[in-house]
Amino acid sequence: MGFGRLRDVFIVKKTSAIMGLPGERTADLNVDHRGVCKFDSDMEPNYVTLKNAFVETLDIMRGKYRSRSFHTIIESDALGKLSQRDELRDQRKRLKGVLSMTNVVRGNVPELEHETLIGSCEWLIKRHDFQQWRDLKTSQVFWLNGNPATGKSFLTGFVLEHLKDLGRECSFYSSREGDGTRPTLSKCLLSLAYNMALVNGITQQLFLDMDANNIHFDKENYKSIWRQLFVGGILQLDFGSPCYWVVDALDECKDASDFGPLVHKINELSSIRVFISSRPSLELQVISNSFDPQRKYITFYLKIL
Repeated sequence: MGFGRLRDVFIVKKTSAIMGLPGERTADLNVDHRGVCKFDSDMEPNYVTLKNAFVETLDIMRGKYRSRSFHTIIESDALGKLSQRDELRDQRKRLKGVLSMTNVVRGNVPELEHETLIGSCEWLIKRHDFQQWRDLKTSQVFWLNGNPATGKSFLTGFVLEHLKDLGRECSFYSSREGDGTRPTLSKCLLSLAYNMALVNGITQQLFLDMDANNIHFDKENYKSIWRQLFVGGILQLDFGSPCYWVVDALDECKDASDFGPLVHKINELSSIRVFISSRPSLELQVISNSFDPQRKYITFYLKIL
């Protein structure tokens, strides 16, 4: 069964094709539904009609964008963003005041700023014990030991970037950064607290509330910092997702051996995961021996073969 060619027939009535929108224009196209957007050349009348309609519409839009009303919208949006930036800058300034962070704390490890070979360090994150630590299945502490020049800091930086790539909230501290003086546990704790506040809104609000309520503590005494900021604050928070501390070169801290009891407290009160790198030392060996045998602690000795 065939159909003869239809001529001079409207596929859609004009009244059905008009939507009644402000500024709406209409034009007849000599084509059916299947061919409405198919053209043999750019000289075809239907193509020219549609092209001219698009060009005219774009010209109208550009004219509106140049109008004062458009600039008013843009300026208002820009002012809103500036206000947000000012608020963020003010919050960071207050945080630095609360935690006495006079210098900007780096969020990465210097070694990783240089080019690395593809696949470098991946052996560590493929280790079963590391994955168990990372995925909250066993130990809360992963301790990487190694002699000087075995690549501990490089591996620590790789772990930090690996966790960030997974979207985990990480706080980093390296004992090798600073003003040339030997770092202290107080500085380590304040840096970890500051970095936590930068990536975690709950922690940030905790410190801002402390500032608003004029709550003070001895910033040179790690025990005071630990009691006020951590035991009475951070370790009581429900983060809703895993948080990680990455500490490089702990052995270079003046009072590194006092870090052990603090880690014990983390195990008792919080689910924070801690990654530490250090050289082997008698003081730190005492810490490792103090951990209970129920897989609360993983140590891995790094050496060059």
